[in-house]
Amino acid sequence: MAATKGMNVPFKDDDELDQVRRAAAAANLSTREYIRRAALSQANAVPTAFLEAAMEAHEYVKDAFAEILPEDGRPDPAYRAADAEAGRRLADLDSDGRTRGSAA
Repeated sequence: MAATKGMNVPFKDDDELDQVRRAAAAANLSTREYIRRAALSQANAVPTAFLEAAMEAHEYVKDAFAEILPEDGRPDPAYRAADAEAGRRLADLDSDGRTRGSAA
């Protein structure tokens, strides 16, 4: 994978940059990698929050749906396999929002 050029990030003063350097060192990362991860984390904050809220909503309502439609609580093996695979792929998301391994 080829690296894409980024941008220089100006800091207000040396104290700000020192603060970032100390945090990067504490995380055992280079300053550049620390800033890159922080930027990606911020960029993915809304999609991540949405996914977490959707999963929480699912947990909240799944028992009600199982009560109304008990046949859906015992899906066929193909459905269970597809559901398990989808769960594995969700759990395997990288911090930048891309899946690891096979194409998603």
